[in-house]
Amino acid sequence: MRAKADLLAHQRQYLDDIFSLTDGEAEARRRFEEMAIDTIEALLAADARPVVPFYIDPSSAFCWSETRWQHHLVSPELVERWIHWKADYPALQARNPKLDLHDALGWCAETHDAASWPYGWERWIYDWVASGDFSARPFSDGMRIVTADFYARLRRLQAAVDGWLVWSEEAGRVVHVPGDEWGRRS
Repeated sequence: MRAKADLLAHQRQYLDDIFSLTDGEAEARRRFEEMAIDTIEALLAADARPVVPFYIDPSSAFCWSETRWQHHLVSPELVERWIHWKADYPALQARNPKLDLHDALGWCAETHDAASWPYGWERWIYDWVASGDFSARPFSDGMRIVTADFYARLRRLQAAVDGWLVWSEEAGRVVHVPGDEWGRRS
């Protein structure tokens, strides 16, 4: 099993990466990080193997709130904190369009091929959204989640973020590419 220090470092690195897509969310990050650390420590104390990082998006299978088979291993208060996080997350998304776009693009990849990110085809999704032609979707929708409302969400977020999100090999994470730079990319 990985050492506690390694688990905590992995969790913190994930939080550095994902919260880079937010503005002014130090308190939300602190709250999530404390909850994640408390969960890691409780699971280690229960001789359970935590799989980290815990994702902040409650709809992700990698968000610990979805790991219900481990809830009995931690205090009810800690489970309650995860439930509150799940309830509060939509407001965090609403305040941070880059984070919301990140989550939406993740769903595009998930419905297409069960991936967590549309590596290498971010431009195709951008062009599809910019076209305004819902029927020209450049990926499959195996989960049947790409509705007119989902498409409208993507279009709204595209306008809000002034640019797009892409996986950066250099940074080793998803990054925001500002509109002027995005326009110069092929």
